[in-house]
Amino acid sequence: MTEVRLSRKEKELIAVGAAVAAGCQKCADYHFNKIFEVGVTLPEVKKAVADAACVIDSARESMQGKAYALLKIPRGEVAECCVDSSERVAVLVKLGAAVAVNCTSNISKHMQLAQSLGVTDHEITVVTGIAKAVRNKAGEFADQAISQGLANKNADKTTCSGVDQPAPYRPPSPPEAPSQCGCGCD
Repeated sequence: MTEVRLSRKEKELIAVGAAVAAGCQKCADYHFNKIFEVGVTLPEVKKAVADAACVIDSARESMQGKAYALLKIPRGEVAECCVDSSERVAVLVKLGAAVAVNCTSNISKHMQLAQSLGVTDHEITVVTGIAKAVRNKAGEFADQAISQGLANKNADKTTCSGVDQPAPYRPPSPPEAPSQCGCGCD
């Protein structure tokens, strides 16, 4: 079998789906700006966003079902919103989103769907690599926001004789410069 390579367009759609699933606004800003440079159409972007949202919903439903099962609470069947996947790019976007949102059941499901559509192991490795990079970058951005929030909170007060007093006003620090490649997950 000849190994098919993912196009830049497919990679950007996967990155958009992963950014949406990971909840990374900086990654989304970067990749939403890149998609039109590589020829992605608005309907293709809408589909990628819908596919990622489907995986997020499915992951939430899956974990909610798991929690109810562990608590032995009867519950209706868990909705399967991602069952209509026969389109190659949609399956790859959903696989990337599943990795970004850490949903193992969706990872398995969409990996099997991808393989059934002839997606190569190399392509799956590329897709999951993109999604892991987005997920990791999203975590770094969240950690930065936490650190910045704690630094701002601690800078707002000074302790004098055991009494908290407001510190003098300091303008907020400029945000850390973005990496050379936008969100840093390229």
